[in-house]
Amino acid sequence: MWNAYSPSNSLGLRGHMPQLDGLRGMAVLMVFVSHWIPWAYQFGLPWGNFGVDLFFVLSGFLITQILLEGRRCIEEGQSLFLTLRQFFIRRTLRIFPLYYTFLIAYGATSQNLVNELTPWLWTYTLNLFRVLVNSDWGGPISHLWSLAVEEQFYLVWPWVILLTPRRFLLPVLLLSVLVGPATKITLAMNGVSDRAIRFFTLSCLDTLALGGLLAYGVSKLGLQAVVRSRATDMLLWIGLPTFFSGMGLRFADAASSWPMILELSGETLLCGWTVLRAAQGFGGPMGYVLGSPLLVYLGRISYGLYVLHKPIPMILEKFGIGLNGIPLAAHFALYTGVAILMASLSWHLFEKPINALKGYFPYRTTVGEEGPSRKRVFLVDRGVR
Repeated sequence: MWNAYSPSNSLGLRGHMPQLDGLRGMAVLMVFVSHWIPWAYQFGLPWGNFGVDLFFVLSGFLITQILLEGRRCIEEGQSLFLTLRQFFIRRTLRIFPLYYTFLIAYGATSQNLVNELTPWLWTYTLNLFRVLVNSDWGGPISHLWSLAVEEQFYLVWPWVILLTPRRFLLPVLLLSVLVGPATKITLAMNGVSDRAIRFFTLSCLDTLALGGLLAYGVSKLGLQAVVRSRATDMLLWIGLPTFFSGMGLRFADAASSWPMILELSGETLLCGWTVLRAAQGFGGPMGYVLGSPLLVYLGRISYGLYVLHKPIPMILEKFGIGLNGIPLAAHFALYTGVAILMASLSWHLFEKPINALKGYFPYRTTVGEEGPSRKRVFLVDRGVR
C-alpha cells in the first residue's frame, strides 16, 4: 500500500496516481495524531482507525489490481506457479527487510531480546496475540498488529483472486466484504471486547475486500464509469450517516459494541469512496492538498514512517531529550520531524535499493511471437506495502 502506482494501464488506470500517495501520507499523519496527541485533544474522532482503514482499503485496491493483471497473464498462457512466485517474492522484498530489521533493532535495545511476544511478532500474528492473549496490551511496537493483518491477507488473497472461476469472482468479493461486519457482530454477541474485535483478521476483511471489489469494478467498467456510478455515491451517502450514528451512540455511552461496529462500517465505506476519488484525482482544495509535494513524499516513505514512528518518544527519552513544559504542538512537530528523518534514511539507504531487486521478478513473462525468446514486461507495484 505504499506509493501510488498501478500495475498496468490495462485495468483502466493511469500508471501513476500521485493523490493516492498523498492519501497515504494523510493516513500516516492520522495515525501519528492518535499515538502522540492526548485523546482529550482529538475532538472525539477515531484518527487512528481512519488512518489504518485507509491503508487497508488502499492495500486491497492496489493488490487486487496486480492480481487481476496476474489472472490476465495466466489466461494468456503464463503458469499459475510463476505468477504466484513473482507476487510473493516481490511482496517479500518490499515488506520483510524493514520489518525484521526493526524487530532485531528493537529486541537488541530492549531488556529482553526474546519474550512472550517473539513468536507472535516474527510470524506476523501480533494481532492474534491482542485477540487471544491481551487486548489491552500496548507499547512502542503495538502498532505492528495492522501489518500482521495485511500479511495474512497477502498470503490468502492471491489464491482467491487467481483461482476463483470468473463467474463467481464478483459474488466472492461481495461475500468477502460482508464477512467483516458479520464477524464483528458475531464476536460482539459472544462477549468479545471491542478492542479484540478490532484486531481480529476477519473483522478487518471488509476494508481490504472493499478495496478489492473496487479494483474489480474498475477492471470491468473503467475508473471514470465507476467513480460516476450510483454505487460510488452510495459509499458516501451510506457511509456518512452510519459513521456519525456510531459516533453519536459512543458519545451517549451506549453499553454495547454497536457504536464501534457502526463507526468502523461507516469508515470502511468512506475510505472506499475516498480511494476511488483520489485515484481519479480530486479537484479544488482537496486535490491541491493530496497532490502537494510534501504529502506525496510522505506517502512514498509511509511504510517506514508507520513501522518506525511509535518508539520515537521512548528513543528521545533514552537520549535524555525531555519535553516537559513544551507545548503539545511542539511535541507533535518534533516527533513527526524525527519520524520523517528516520523514514527518509530508511527509504533512500535501505528500502529503495532492496526494492530495486523486484526488477528481476517481473509479474508478466510472455513468449515472443517469433520463437521461444522471453519478453519481460515490468509492472510497477510501488503502490502497495
